[in-house]
Amino acid sequence: MSLSFVSDKIPLQREADGVIRVGSTRVTLDTVIAAFKEGATSEEIVQRYPTLDLADVYRVIAYYLSHSTEIEDYLLERYKQSELIRKENEARFDPSGVRDRLLARRKTAEVQVMLALAADENFNNDILRGLRCRRPDLDIMRVQDVGLSGADDASILDWAADEGRVLLTHDVSCIDRSCIFAHSRGKANARRNRGETLHSNCLGD
Repeated sequence: MSLSFVSDKIPLQREADGVIRVGSTRVTLDTVIAAFKEGATSEEIVQRYPTLDLADVYRVIAYYLSHSTEIEDYLLERYKQSELIRKENEARFDPSGVRDRLLARRKTAEVQVMLALAADENFNNDILRGLRCRRPDLDIMRVQDVGLSGADDASILDWAADEGRVLLTHDVSCIDRSCIFAHSRGKANARRNRGETLHSNCLGD
């Protein structure tokens, strides 16, 4: 039996905003390479981000090792972009004292309301398991568990807003700045007649 060698297509897709994702998932190239640099094996990366295909992770890492200069340039641009977005968001929504205010509100609230969370595909499942271990009653759902694996940002935001959930993701630039405000205004207007208030959040690492 003779072996045939076929060049496999690299399982990377570049979206319109320039973000590169792995396979058909929402997990970014940034996330996979960052985990690899931290010393995670391909199997451990799939454990953290279970919608990834193990063979895809191996191919992406091999591609990185043979094209490290180009990918490092891309990662540097992504880092600069994410830092710019982070600073702009912090300028609009001052994060200082948020934890203290939330703790004070929790102490004084007559009824404690559990925060509803949504975990993006691009959110480390090791953290998710730790949260659930620490707080078994935590109300958190993964987007892949509701049929939204590989969905675009707008679809994820629609679902999270409809469910009243805060979106957790490691991809700081997952939502375009114009999308945040346009999407939030649209959802808020749709709820105004029902007397509801929408709060959309995207948390990065």
